[in-house]
Amino acid sequence: DFGAVRGGMGVFSAVFPTQSILTDLPTFQWIDTDSAAAYQILVLDEAYQVVDRRDAKGYSLSAEPQKLANGKTYHWQVTRITDGEIANVQSFPIVPKDTATAVAREIENLDKELAKMNTDDVTRHLIHAVYYEHKGLYQDAFVEYRETIRLAPEVEEYRSMLRSLLVTLRLFGEEEYLLR
Repeated sequence: DFGAVRGGMGVFSAVFPTQSILTDLPTFQWIDTDSAAAYQILVLDEAYQVVDRRDAKGYSLSAEPQKLANGKTYHWQVTRITDGEIANVQSFPIVPKDTATAVAREIENLDKELAKMNTDDVTRHLIHAVYYEHKGLYQDAFVEYRETIRLAPEVEEYRSMLRSLLVTLRLFGEEEYLLR
């Protein structure tokens, strides 16, 4: 449904996390054109047991420490409290700790090589984005592409690369909201 609210023309969509992530402390992010003041986040484990349920204001909420674990898959949904509308339910696995450690080590080594070449911040963020996208770590890739665009807004190719990622994530209709 690409985030369209049932019966409405607005956009209400859970956007991150929706794919594999590195951290057991993700930030849940959603967009809502109705600008509701309050939301409820529900996080379920692999057996669909409630792990966390909290109210939130704004369009994001960070997971509480020690609620989620590496190597497990979780499901989450956001509900608009004002009318009970529920955004699309999302699922995400948290990569095992050894995988997260290996990725961190690869990024550290990559950064050392980039520093030797006196690479600027734009290029460093772009290379990180491509690396994360190649690894299937799309939320991390999104963050890096967004930072690349922030640092070099005049380069249309960077926006094109981000749009391609958003198509992969089935979030192409939400681009204008995600780049604010």
